[in-house]
Amino acid sequence: MRLLLVLATLLPALVNAGQKPILAVLDFECTAEPELGARFAARLNKRLLQANKHVLFDHYDLSMAVKDAGFKPKLKGNEKAIQTFAHDTLGANLVMWGKVVRKDKGFHVAVRCMKTEGEPKPYLDVESDVANFAFFTQFYKKFEPILLEQRTTLRKLHPVSKEAKARNLLANPSFEKGTWYPAHWTKTDGLTSHWFQRKDGKGKCVMCDTDVDRKQGIDWMEKVRAGKATAKDAPKPIRSTPKTIYNTVGGWEGVQIYSDLIPAKPNMRYRLTLDIKAKWGGIFFPKAFVKGYADQADEFTDQKRELYRAYLALRTKTQGKEWETFSRTFNPTLNNSKVKYIRVMLYSYWPLGKYYWDNIVLTEEAIED
Repeated sequence: MRLLLVLATLLPALVNAGQKPILAVLDFECTAEPELGARFAARLNKRLLQANKHVLFDHYDLSMAVKDAGFKPKLKGNEKAIQTFAHDTLGANLVMWGKVVRKDKGFHVAVRCMKTEGEPKPYLDVESDVANFAFFTQFYKKFEPILLEQRTTLRKLHPVSKEAKARNLLANPSFEKGTWYPAHWTKTDGLTSHWFQRKDGKGKCVMCDTDVDRKQGIDWMEKVRAGKATAKDAPKPIRSTPKTIYNTVGGWEGVQIYSDLIPAKPNMRYRLTLDIKAKWGGIFFPKAFVKGYADQADEFTDQKRELYRAYLALRTKTQGKEWETFSRTFNPTLNNSKVKYIRVMLYSYWPLGKYYWDNIVLTEEAIED
């Protein structure tokens, strides 16, 4: 109780610190090594202090306050309790927590962040393997844009027109147009990627099959993309056995389906929405990326250079029994004004199986100050 009172006395100073949101970083869940979870939280707190985008509690005081309250945050399952604790006890605007699992080579880290008002649902939910604390800092740089772009209550938004918000920026979003493959998307090859009518009669979709021998899959993909064959010529897939499950397309590169490039507007927030029917397990799940690019024209190449990437995690509830819809926002130019183009990448890999995609919608959400 003493530490809770200490934190309470700090709130007026924190609130008057300006327009920066108050962020509480709770010790990460780590059942086998609680101190390891605390160390990761402390390292994240230090990195956030350096970024200077939030008002932060002293990590030691906050850790003791959590213990004093008898509160044990878990990665998933007690979001409402975490939100209530952060709002009522700490007076924070945002709360961040996570989980650490030690692996043979490094750690697997999951990080979540949630607003302390509104629906108790994290807007930041990312995870990655990291070799050490230095790599964890690099991981922070990757998810920092997600953390910052969601601070909509602390930014002035200039809504785009209803027409713009309703207009899908992607061509052929439901895969209805095309000849041997859906127009304005990566060529489907008939082996690792397929284009056909949905069984429920709701038009066409794209299906990615990751249970294909890696060499067979890569060789065939290159042949189709070079224009030397089409999906109708595809060979029968060489399937995995218990001994060769990792020698598959899903065990290595996975299957990527790209949209055409579209111009990126400065400071524009975009919303990606899509339908998927697929399984997932553990730390592996399908992802939909929004990638940002800049021109890289010189004497050697005229290709685009990737400067930005963020993904939509697709952890389905029905494990592939039904179609499910997912959505999230992105701001590709928030921290890098050099991003001139964006596109969507649909990514299927592990567990091995079939991943169905449809109704890919990318719209303008709002322009942020």
